[in-house]
Amino acid sequence: MDKRIEEINHLILEIANGNFDHKLEISNEFDEVDAIVAGINMLGEELKASMIAKRYLKSIFEGIVDILIIFDEHLIIRQVNQKAVELLCFDQSQLIGKPLSHLFPNSEKKAVKTIKSKLSGQGFLYNKETYFRHESGFVIPVSLSLSVLKDHKDEKGFMLIAKDLKQALLTANALKQKNEELKTLVYKVSHDLKGPVASVLGLLNLAEMADDDLPTIKKYLSHIKTSLDKLNHTIVGLLEYSHALQPDNDTTIIYIKDLFIEVIQGFALYPGGNEMDFRLDIPDDLTMKSGKKLLMSIFQHLIENAIVYRATFKKQAELKITATQDGKNIVLTFKDNGCGMENQVASRAFEMFYRGTHTSHGSGLGLFITKSNVERLGGEISLSSKIGVGTQVNLLLPSLSGSEISITK
Repeated sequence: MDKRIEEINHLILEIANGNFDHKLEISNEFDEVDAIVAGINMLGEELKASMIAKRYLKSIFEGIVDILIIFDEHLIIRQVNQKAVELLCFDQSQLIGKPLSHLFPNSEKKAVKTIKSKLSGQGFLYNKETYFRHESGFVIPVSLSLSVLKDHKDEKGFMLIAKDLKQALLTANALKQKNEELKTLVYKVSHDLKGPVASVLGLLNLAEMADDDLPTIKKYLSHIKTSLDKLNHTIVGLLEYSHALQPDNDTTIIYIKDLFIEVIQGFALYPGGNEMDFRLDIPDDLTMKSGKKLLMSIFQHLIENAIVYRATFKKQAELKITATQDGKNIVLTFKDNGCGMENQVASRAFEMFYRGTHTSHGSGLGLFITKSNVERLGGEISLSSKIGVGTQVNLLLPSLSGSEISITK
């Protein structure tokens, strides 16, 4: 008997430690001790089934890709999933036990009143758009859906699922911006192509009427050349914009200093290119994974701008280019001592077809294409300028990942 009692104690300890598969054999006599053993064995089976169900529910709970929060009838948060922790950047200890209002910024406290009203009335709420607050103080746009939960004791609780709308809003805003750009493109193309063509046709008619008046004909031809130059700038800009929209799979490991040297050499015969003093402060071994065509286009536009808008009254026009590593990003700075820009011009420099002055001869697409290419690479660009001092352009470009990478040097 003592041995059976010892076995039963051991069985209870095993079950308490979570070993629910541990069981005792039941004798053929099926006496009182066997009845106790059978009951403990059944308890182990029930606990095992319960634990499997809990684990299953927990895996579902944690597998939901949206924020999931359980709160009680007093609107106190009782449980949150891992997605809530990741997106809101709060620890679970900073959320569990807190009132539901803790999730909302001050400007959205009325959302809690809406939740109370809906749950006390209909018992559910679908797709209520509002904002959650991030641990850093920022807000996150979300769409809320709520429903009532009841346990086996018929005690009430509530489940809240919040879908992160940040990416959807970014996509919608990007689409809206592209639509505006398309409208601008259609208008400007019709204007910038129609104007020079009409001018050329008119000047040709005047030239035909000039008969043998060679000086007058030469004057008209000079005006025709000016109009055709403007037309050519527009067409070249549109072609480049079209190329910028094409996918770029040319992902390579690029030696940044070597690429700058290659681009600068391409400006050797460019008007004013030989007047610039290019200063490169870039480590020889600094590399990044990126799209070479897009990167080269960015460098070409920024260097061309520095040449075109150099200050000719100074002894030496300079462009200093620096590049440094910052984690997985490359930080680049283009600093010239050119003529600079007014604040209102600098603030619009990246707009499509924007020309800072009436004397600008470009298509107005250069810096717009540059910004588009930087964003396609997942980077950021900013510009500061001062009249008579110069312009500085700052770039932050991520080093892209890729499974098949070739080396460009």
